[in-house]
Formats: sequence, structure tokens, C-alpha cells
Amino acid sequence: MTTTGYKIPNLVMTITTYELSDNNWIATVTHTFFGDTETELKGIMEAHKKTDVFFAASFTGNFNGITL
Repeated sequence: MTTTGYKIPNLVMTITTYELSDNNWIATVTHTFFGDTETELKGIMEAHKKTDVFFAASFTGNFNGITL
């Protein structure tokens, strides 16, 4: 669907990364991806992992000694 030249995506995926600090999980950053299919969303997310090392590290659980 388009509205005045802008395409409205069918799906939205939001991923929030948390850091462990003093035995508490603290929300640090949220990424929101837009697409028309789950495959498209996953592809966009995987591409973002290649350019954002902190985001990629949130899937491994550690970034420079910080537990994610």
C-alpha cells in the first residue's frame, strides 16, 4: 500500500538489547526494522549485523567485556 509516495510496510520487527549491570538487565538500545515479509525483515536484520558491531554482539552475548 502506498500513501503520497510512501510505502507502508506490512511488518515491523523490534529488537531491544539489554546490558547486565549489578545483576540487573538494563535496556540499552532498540532497533526497529520494517519489511513486507519475515524473510525480508530477517535479511535486513542480518545486513545490519554486518555494519553494527554492537548489534551483532547482542546475539553472541558479549561486547568488549559487557554481558548482553
